[in-house]
Amino acid sequence: MNLTISYDYAKALFQNESIDEYNYGSKLNACIDVEGFVRFFFKLTYNFEEGKIMRQYSSQNDGNLSVNDLKNFLINVQKFENIDNNIAASIINEITMKLGTYQIEKRTNLLGPFGFRTLLRSRLGNIMKYGHENIFQNMDQPLSHYFINSSHNTYLIGNQVKGEATVEGYINAIRKGARLLELDVFDGNDGEPCIRHRGTLISSIYLKDALMAIRNYAFKYTPFPLILTIENHCSLKQQRVMAKNFIKILGNSIYLTPKNKPLIQLPSPNQLKYKYLLRGKVRSITYKRYANDKCDEDDEVAGSVLLIDPELSRLISLFQVKLSNNLHDDIEKHPANCSVSISETKIGKLMEISESFAAYSAKHFVKSYPKGLRQNSSNFCPMQSWIYGIQSVSLNMQTNGKDMDVNSGLFRINGNCGYILKPSSLIKGLDLSRFANTIKVIMNLSVISGEYLPKPFSKEGEIIDPYVIVEILGVPADCNKFQTKIINNNGFQPVWKEYFKIELHCPEIAMLRLCVKDYDKVSMDDFIGEFSIPINSIRQGYSLVNLFTGCDRISNSLAAIFIHVDFIDTNVERTHL
Repeated sequence: MNLTISYDYAKALFQNESIDEYNYGSKLNACIDVEGFVRFFFKLTYNFEEGKIMRQYSSQNDGNLSVNDLKNFLINVQKFENIDNNIAASIINEITMKLGTYQIEKRTNLLGPFGFRTLLRSRLGNIMKYGHENIFQNMDQPLSHYFINSSHNTYLIGNQVKGEATVEGYINAIRKGARLLELDVFDGNDGEPCIRHRGTLISSIYLKDALMAIRNYAFKYTPFPLILTIENHCSLKQQRVMAKNFIKILGNSIYLTPKNKPLIQLPSPNQLKYKYLLRGKVRSITYKRYANDKCDEDDEVAGSVLLIDPELSRLISLFQVKLSNNLHDDIEKHPANCSVSISETKIGKLMEISESFAAYSAKHFVKSYPKGLRQNSSNFCPMQSWIYGIQSVSLNMQTNGKDMDVNSGLFRINGNCGYILKPSSLIKGLDLSRFANTIKVIMNLSVISGEYLPKPFSKEGEIIDPYVIVEILGVPADCNKFQTKIINNNGFQPVWKEYFKIELHCPEIAMLRLCVKDYDKVSMDDFIGEFSIPINSIRQGYSLVNLFTGCDRISNSLAAIFIHVDFIDTNVERTHL
């Protein structure tokens, strides 16, 4: 149970629920039936902190919640709307019927401690604002107005040196919500274009096999468009084969830019439902005006071909260009359907540009990607791209860690559809740094307790010493990190009861990450679990936050931390001393 517990206490609870005794040798033993075991388990795992909270909002002498108590709790504390006595009564009735099977909650129109526990583990105790798990954002704005869940080196299922190219990489990325996939295409020995990683001995796969796998899964989880980025290293002959493969396998689902009609803005996700957008270099007068064939050492398309087959070029609706030294000219002159790629090493330099890069990304599609030195397929923090309005932050989805946690946290909302509407300030092309001196929101966060925190994979026999890291990611003025105390020898039900006051200047882009670790005196602290979520999607009140645990970030329906959040809106100008 990951807990040091009194034997006498557990024995007393067990015997209280036992139904019979029998002799086993010279010892007298108690036995228990299924219903009794469930009652025993509920009592053994009773959360005293939750019980204290329930009594605060009870008008009953015994501390239970009446129908009116529950209604007030859900409206005033949990911030739910449209709750009346009838709804509150139906909630109590549903929970009572569920627990009544085991004779735990039997009172009419009253919610007891175990019913309250069940309530907190339902949707009414979820940290996410009601409705944000579904598509709630406007999906009719231009594609450039959205953050897009994106994969880097999608074909890999390992690192960039010893990994393996496989169609499973594409399937896994789509399952994880990716709406931009990468195709690194080279000449195949038998005349069929293949996908592989440049400059390595990693095995290759046929382009046509990857496209068939993509077609089978592309719109299984969401109808919104899938962008395929082509890094074209093929000869003209095999480019023609490539174009035929795209047409044969994806067919009329490929979005084609209207002929002789320049785009004023990109289409919306709703307009592009069930469509593929191909992104890459094209052969056209327009492209030659804006593309710079000089490749940087860290350029993702370095070494790609300069001659593009006309038929392949016709299929590409997002054509790649490079930024000049005059961002203002690029904003005005670059067509709406052009696209820029930026390495993580260059993102920091954006701060040095006098004009706001957000003004460019408000109108044009921009993709950032990990630097080439990350041969272990590690990632970089996507937030440093998002604050500039960069739509596509391509990450190695096969590599779990904090950076992927943050990415998954953002795209967890809005139905996990892969598209998140950017904050209005970024849509308008405004630089978020201009808001750094004004505190918009104060978030009061209480980390109360935890439950069922698992042991690290490598330490099966030990009881953990957990603590919680509270981290805010966003604009530099908002980035912050806090830590609770360490609770020794208790992963079962540790109690922290710690409060943090968090000032936010740009809550519209900020994210909260809760990370539980196991303290170790002699080595690195072990990761236990985490949960990340945009600040603007957090529901106020009490929440039982289920964690994604272990190296594989498995959704754990048991492991959780119990928190309370409230927000205070303010517009306080920061005084510089």
